[in-house]
Amino acid sequence: MSTKILQVKPKEQLSKLNRRQRLKKENLFYLTGSSIENKSVLLLDDVYTTGTTLHQTAAVLYEAGAKKVNSITLAR
Repeated sequence: MSTKILQVKPKEQLSKLNRRQRLKKENLFYLTGSSIENKSVLLLDDVYTTGTTLHQTAAVLYEAGAKKVNSITLAR
């Protein structure tokens, strides 16, 4: 079952930032109210550049009690 539990605050386009700027960005992800405590979560990302998106989303999920977070990326 697929459920969208993460949202992202409005942001500037990351492709215009260099690696250092991307890594310094504040975490813009937040949960939408779904309980993920003790659940496994699979993140899907289109492109892995610096890993910031996956690291920030995983941090939010673990803070909310996720048991395990895995990811799949389509391109690097």
